[in-house]
Amino acid sequence: MQTNTYVLPAAAAILLAVLFPWYWGGGFLETTDFVQQFRNDIQTLNASDLLFVIIGVLEIYLYVSLRRALANTVSFDTARLALLLMAISVGLFLSTVLFDVFLAFFGASFAAATIDIILLNAAFLGLGLLFVYAVFALMLGASLLRRGNDTATLLKIFSALLIVMALLQISVIFSVFNVVVFPVAVLLLAFYFLRSPEVVEVV
Repeated sequence: MQTNTYVLPAAAAILLAVLFPWYWGGGFLETTDFVQQFRNDIQTLNASDLLFVIIGVLEIYLYVSLRRALANTVSFDTARLALLLMAISVGLFLSTVLFDVFLAFFGASFAAATIDIILLNAAFLGLGLLFVYAVFALMLGASLLRRGNDTATLLKIFSALLIVMALLQISVIFSVFNVVVFPVAVLLLAFYFLRSPEVVEVV
C-alpha cells in the first residue's frame, strides 16, 4: 500500500489557511482604531494570543516540511536556506507574544508612559521581523522560480504569490491584502504536499 508522507503538512496548511484570515481579518482589520486595538490586545491574555501562537507554530511546521520535501526531490540549497531563515524569523515574531504575557501580569504597576514605550518597542520589533521575513520570502520565491523546469508547477505559482506577498509586506500599507494572498499561497502548498512529494511503500 502506498501512503503520502506529507499528509500532516497538507492538513496543517489547510488549517493555517483558515486560521490566518480569521485572526488577522477578524481582529485587527475590523477596527478603525488600529493603535487602540493593538494596545488592548497586547495588555491582555486571551484566546487571540493562543490563536497567534497556533498560527506561528503551524507556519514554522509548514516551512520545515517544505524544506524536507525539497531535500527529498532535488537539491534546492538556496531555497532550503531561505525556508530555514523564514522559520526562524517566524519563531522570533512568535516570541513577541511574551510582551502580552509580561504586560498582562505586570502592566498594572507601570505608568502609562512606560507602557507606551513598551508598546512602541513591541511594534517596531514586530515590524522589523516581518520585514526580515519578507526578504527571506523574496529569496525563496526567486530561488524556486530560477530553477525553471526543476520546480513543480504548483511551487512556481506558490513562488509567484510569495513574491507578491513579500512585496506587500514590505510596503506595510498594502500588507493588509496578505489576509487574502497568504491563505491562497498556503492552500497551493497543501495541494503540493498531497500531490507532489515522495510517496513511500507501506507493507
